Order: sequence, then structure tokens, then C-alpha cells
Amino acid sequence: MATSANLCGECTACCVHLEIDGDIFEGGKKPQHVPCPKLCATGCSIYNDPIKPEACGEFKCIWLRVREAVPEVSIEMRPDRVGMMARYVGGDTIAVEELEAGVMDMDQLTHWQQRLVDLLGGVVQDQNRPVGIVYKKFKEVS
Repeated sequence: MATSANLCGECTACCVHLEIDGDIFEGGKKPQHVPCPKLCATGCSIYNDPIKPEACGEFKCIWLRVREAVPEVSIEMRPDRVGMMARYVGGDTIAVEELEAGVMDMDQLTHWQQRLVDLLGGVVQDQNRPVGIVYKKFKEVS
């Protein structure tokens, strides 16, 4: 459950890059890689509004989950800063998704991208069940 404070800071990666179901969207769905129509200069214009889609209220990327538990986790690993967003998909898999084409080169990760990948390794080790990590390159919406 989301709190009343936006803990994401200036990051709006999930507001742009996730596909979201909700009655507030034309056709009942916000497409992947398309900014949410409720996104404004200060973030989500309906962050504390009951019309906010349930999926938005429940979603937390891996960076935010870890940051809530360990506040000293660097802001430099935030999705908008590293160009990658890690999230749970299907319960036993973490998807690391490239937010822009060409940002995630596994052979030449930036310092903070590598720190995020290392952090994910720690998250996987802390689980009491097998957890896989899947890396997904950016795919344009057609």
C-alpha cells in the first residue's frame, strides 16, 4: 500500500514505461513507454487521489523497496538516473528493463548501473526461494 508521501523523488519511470490498466485511461489502459496523462511537472497529479489506478498505488520498483528498508541506498541507482528499472514480475522473477534504447550494455555498465546489478544480486540472495533476473532491452511501441 502506498503512503501519502511520494518517496520516488523526481523519478517518474514507472509513470512512463509501465503498461497500466485503469478506468482513467482512454480504452482502459495506458500503453508501455507512453507518459501517463496524469503526469505533470511535479510528478503524479493524482498521487493522493482515490481515482489513482490500484496498480499505481501498489507498484514499487526494486530501488524504492530497498530504499525504504535501507535509506542510505544511493539516489544514483534510481531508475531515472541509471536508465534501467528493476521490478518483480510473476513473483519469482526480477525484470531489469532498459528505459531508453542503448542505455544498458551489460559489457560496459556505468558505475551506478553496476551497483544496481550488484544490489539485485543481494536481493536475490536474501530471498527464501529461487528468484531469477531477466534483462530486457528497450522495445519501441509500434
